[in-house]
Amino acid sequence: MSYGSYATSLLRAHKPKEAKIILKKLMDKARPKFGDHEAFFRLIESYCLSVRNLSCDGDVTEDEFLNASKMLEDAIRRSRRIFGAAHPQTKHMEENLVILQNWKIITQVARANEARMAKEK
Repeated sequence: MSYGSYATSLLRAHKPKEAKIILKKLMDKARPKFGDHEAFFRLIESYCLSVRNLSCDGDVTEDEFLNASKMLEDAIRRSRRIFGAAHPQTKHMEENLVILQNWKIITQVARANEARMAKEK
């Protein structure tokens, strides 16, 4: 089983913290080897998914969230340049970026509501 498949299995098993660690190590090694390849873009998407999932529990810093968004934005720019805007991989990454950005807003609102409710008690 490849590390990418293992990380995907961890995500599906609802273990985003473990998946994030493996994906980060894998991305650091894969970037020089794969460059702008679809497989590398999928790794970036998986990493961003793990960050999003970890944000539910508050296990992600603002910097990690920002870094994940920037990585995905960069991957989208490269994918558009290489594959074109209509390519399925490009479209999929664009959709995931919108989800990631909306997820951040949702979690911020939820945390603010939790804090407000805790003060009211």
